[in-house]
Amino acid sequence: MSTQNTQAPCLSLGAATLINLNMMLGSGIFANTVLLGSILKGSAPFAYIFLGVAILPLIYAFQKLLGHFSQATFYDLGATISPFVGFLSGWSYFFAKLASCSFSIHFFVTLMQTLIPSLAIFPTIAIDMVILSLFMYLNSFNLGIGRNIQYLFFFLKSLPILFVILSLIFTFSLTYITPANFSWMNIPAAIPFVLFAMTGFEASCSLSASIKDSQRNGPRAIIYSFAIVLCVLFLYQVSFFIAFGPELGNIDGYKQAFPALVNLLHFSPIVSTICKAITMSGIAVSALGASYGILYSNNWNMYGLAQRGYVFGSSWLTKKNKHGIPFFCMLIQGSFIAFYALVLHNTQTLLQQMSACGITMAYTISTCAFIVLIYRKHVTSMVWGLLALGSCSMLILTLIKNAFAFGPLSYIVFSAFVIFGVAMYGIRRPGTLK
Repeated sequence: MSTQNTQAPCLSLGAATLINLNMMLGSGIFANTVLLGSILKGSAPFAYIFLGVAILPLIYAFQKLLGHFSQATFYDLGATISPFVGFLSGWSYFFAKLASCSFSIHFFVTLMQTLIPSLAIFPTIAIDMVILSLFMYLNSFNLGIGRNIQYLFFFLKSLPILFVILSLIFTFSLTYITPANFSWMNIPAAIPFVLFAMTGFEASCSLSASIKDSQRNGPRAIIYSFAIVLCVLFLYQVSFFIAFGPELGNIDGYKQAFPALVNLLHFSPIVSTICKAITMSGIAVSALGASYGILYSNNWNMYGLAQRGYVFGSSWLTKKNKHGIPFFCMLIQGSFIAFYALVLHNTQTLLQQMSACGITMAYTISTCAFIVLIYRKHVTSMVWGLLALGSCSMLILTLIKNAFAFGPLSYIVFSAFVIFGVAMYGIRRPGTLK
């Protein structure tokens, strides 16, 4: 193994955009189907548009930051303020994002055990670990192979989404478009769930060193992926509302939403069975694709911290295999995911809130770095920096709200990892790498 970069940037604009899409179009789009229908009815699709506009300044900030830095991991962005702030941003994002990865793998396994009852004879946690091991192995090869796997995941997860959107051809009607079927005042209550389906655009930051012409293509990947996801989320939720109207909220969870839609289309029994199997498998694969995308991109956040000697075992973590992949960083990722699975039992709300904490911290620090950059280099109007900070404030308020709704445990675990990281940083000063 070597510590040098043995591989030139190989990710095109299309590949970088697709990785963002794989992370953004995970389980959130499906999990929200019935939930948003019950809270917002016909207003649900517009909640995505509302939030998309609300966080647009944040998207703009990341676009500008990626255009300014040749390498733009969360450490690099935060280091604009100070090395410690950069470490705090990169470290918190690294371990918190893996909580989302762990839950996505578990989501896939439990859904597949429902679809294939014979899988239920095996412990869920054992299958979780098998899939994790497989993903770590696949991620040990070069970025080109990983890119092709991303293409496969994207194709499979697109099947249920396209099925729903194309169903509009058969179900389109204005029957349910009445003022009584729209709950505009409930949009603030739905923000946490809408946010869950819209994060992931930041993958281009982690992979910036691997993107061809990253200062040009990185920002474009963020804009393209965000715009595509926003359109897909809107059309997907519109399609379900047109089909079911306010009754969408009465369906027994998103797992029953797809079979209900297939039944509504009055296909033959054989075609209905095939459609149900394909769509439900696609939902499961969407979560799996998101988890693979996280492992694929997040590896470089740890590598960036190790390069600077901020973490224990940095001399090992900076070694790359013959494919140019820092595989020991991948092992660290696997250790965190195993902890979340074995100790925290992949508890959904716990892991989702931990992930939200890390993402919000990284977003906020990056926004502060954006404001510093505006002040020093005058890259754009300060108004954009303040608007981006407003977007982050909305995320922070959501975290506070969820603390009362779901309890403090996720915040305690998150804080414990942050404190460990700060202690590690205090010990591993720059220049002490052995």
